[in-house]
Amino acid sequence: MSGADFVYGNTRLRARLPALLGRQDLERLLTLDGDGLIGELSRTPYAPEVQAEAARRRMPGSLHRAITRHLARSLLELRSFYDGPARDVVDLLLRRWDLHNLLVVVRTHARGRPDQDTAQALVPLGGLDQPTAAELGRQREPAAAVERLVAWRLPSPELAAALGRGWAAYERDEDLPTLEWRLATAAFESLLERARELGGAADPVADTVRREVDLRNVMAVLRAAGESRQDGESLRVVPAGTLPRAALAAAAREDGAADAARRLASVPAARRWRATLERFSHEDEDLAGLEGGLEAVATAAARRELRAGDPLGAAVPAAFTLLKELEARNLRIVAEAATGGDVRALADELVTA
Repeated sequence: MSGADFVYGNTRLRARLPALLGRQDLERLLTLDGDGLIGELSRTPYAPEVQAEAARRRMPGSLHRAITRHLARSLLELRSFYDGPARDVVDLLLRRWDLHNLLVVVRTHARGRPDQDTAQALVPLGGLDQPTAAELGRQREPAAAVERLVAWRLPSPELAAALGRGWAAYERDEDLPTLEWRLATAAFESLLERARELGGAADPVADTVRREVDLRNVMAVLRAAGESRQDGESLRVVPAGTLPRAALAAAAREDGAADAARRLASVPAARRWRATLERFSHEDEDLAGLEGGLEAVATAAARRELRAGDPLGAAVPAAFTLLKELEARNLRIVAEAATGGDVRALADELVTA
């Protein structure tokens, strides 16, 4: 991978940085109703998708679809900026969506809501696309949808194999969280294995994956803290991050989330989150607020990478991807506010840095 050339693509992405929506933009959009939001977004890069959905007038669903489609288009355009080995690295970055898409299919079928929910929640990136999801949704029995995924080896051969093994256990015990944990473990481990195969050029993507795993594990531990069953053996964490399992298990044995956060704040691998975790441990804050604070740390780091990171490497597309994904998350919150949600409460859910 020594021949990976990121210069042209990185230059294009840095030129797009000013178009990303900041905190002031989002807070202004929060004051608008549905029509006003459509009008404002029609003057941004979201215009093609928003205008295509505007005629449906089924909000917030139509806005959510527009946001998802714009995200997919933007990231696929990002991919087109790179060739050869550099594109292989960017493809690995986009394969992070395989787990999301697979979980959408599994959850909607497991809960008896196939077809429409599946297709609308799918982000057409990675190994699954909207036509495939629609086909899966037409299968009225969950086992039929799973059989197709396994047979088609989608969204990746590794995840299809993990699904085949995990679904057999799910049919016996109907333990959806355990199935999701098994799929997440397979997804993250396969991403990191592919990053190792691609060599040093993929290190920024591997770092992105490990940070995702760390955040997932921290939140799992904080939600589980105080439960007697968390004895270290039954703790459901993904073993692909930088936080040691022993430290996560010790935190899970604390009496509550605040004590668990205080213990995690002392772990060297969690130093980037130390201030946020310590603040949570001393304040009466909910876990959703803490998760937003942890994501804000990642957002700030991504912005620094775009402005001052290695212009010749994959840190730039990795950072831009994180910021674009976060923008989509924030706009979904704005869409909820524009269609009757609690503006003040939803404003607290925005994550920016």
